[in-house]
Amino acid sequence: VGCIGIPTENTHGFEIVLEEGIEACRRTLVEFLVQPPDDEA
Repeated sequence: VGCIGIPTENTHGFEIVLEEGIEACRRTLVEFLVQPPDDEA
């Protein structure tokens, strides 16, 4: 079980998200989704 999320910094109620964080999250999610399940090995 895991959690994939975009890293944010909350300052006075405003979310700050770096563009690099969005791209890194996308790459991680794509890599995870294209891997075959462990039980198919």
